[in-house]
Amino acid sequence: MTKQEIFNTVSAHLLKQNERSWDWANNICRYRNTEGMSCAVGCLLDDETAHAMDEATITSYEGDVVSLSHMLPPDLVEHIGLLESLQLIHDDELVECWPKALEILATQSGLTP
Repeated sequence: MTKQEIFNTVSAHLLKQNERSWDWANNICRYRNTEGMSCAVGCLLDDETAHAMDEATITSYEGDVVSLSHMLPPDLVEHIGLLESLQLIHDDELVECWPKALEILATQSGLTP
């Protein structure tokens, strides 16, 4: 996938879902949660990879960010900076601020919003 394709896919997903993919029991973001939602990166993954990354996150989570980039498909790894920025929007921005945050990210990244 190109940077623009990743941005378009994730933006459309987040704005349609309009809610975080959250695991309330563990108080963390999930690539895919039990309600069928997925985070910014999770919407780009197949079910098996998303599940494996969720399990790795929960078993190794100690309050620090755990790098799981080695588990991503190669065509996504080359855009890790964009993925991290999109994930931060999902995790840290208020949902009602997502449209503006995505627009700013697109402009900063040389992408079309």
